[in-house]
Amino acid sequence: MNRLIFIIFLVQIHFLSLSQPIEGSTGLLKIPSAEMQTDGTFIAGANYLPNAITPDPFNYNTGNYYFNITFLPFMEFTYRSTLLYFEGNHNQDRSFGLRLRLLKESNFLPSIVAGGNDLYNSSQGNDLFNSSQKGRFFNTLYVTSTKHLALNNNQLGFTLGFGTGGVRKTNLNGVFGGISFVPAFLPSMRLIAEYDAKAICAGAEILFGKHLHLFGMAYDLKYFAGGLAYRIYLKN
Repeated sequence: MNRLIFIIFLVQIHFLSLSQPIEGSTGLLKIPSAEMQTDGTFIAGANYLPNAITPDPFNYNTGNYYFNITFLPFMEFTYRSTLLYFEGNHNQDRSFGLRLRLLKESNFLPSIVAGGNDLYNSSQGNDLFNSSQKGRFFNTLYVTSTKHLALNNNQLGFTLGFGTGGVRKTNLNGVFGGISFVPAFLPSMRLIAEYDAKAICAGAEILFGKHLHLFGMAYDLKYFAGGLAYRIYLKN
């Protein structure tokens, strides 16, 4: 019986601990981690984004919606669209991201992932999208590593990475990192604290069953952001 309970615990941890709600790809709250979804995982979600969490020209509260799919054990693709209001017009900033796992986590070594956000942007048509930057408000390249430790059936996760800041030098511009904690008494919940190279953030997420994921966070410990996502497992 104890072994069965432990197996169930591990399965729940596996389902919970992989998310990145704000950016739409796998990670913690806002920063990317080196965790990877199970091959064949499809996630669709939407977020509320306060003004403080987005770069210029998003000088207002907005939101985004996204989907991502892990179609190989070491590769994840993300599409994200952020609601944009400019010069009296409503528009959407569409962007794409990609993550590649370079090293899988083992007993002694962390996992390592290289990736990028806003690698290609389809927005165009006015001075906001000049020829050198082409929108790309969320653009960055990064390398990140993650290691998990078990402590009395609780799970601790440590993430450390470096980002280039992107073409606008506004996203993950420097060293970033975070800590996650999954308590043994409630393995469907994860508590997270992180630093995104600019601000300290804290939040929590919870998974209902295997599919519905809810999260909330305080960006810079002052501004609320939150969202929900739904997961589909395309493979058994």
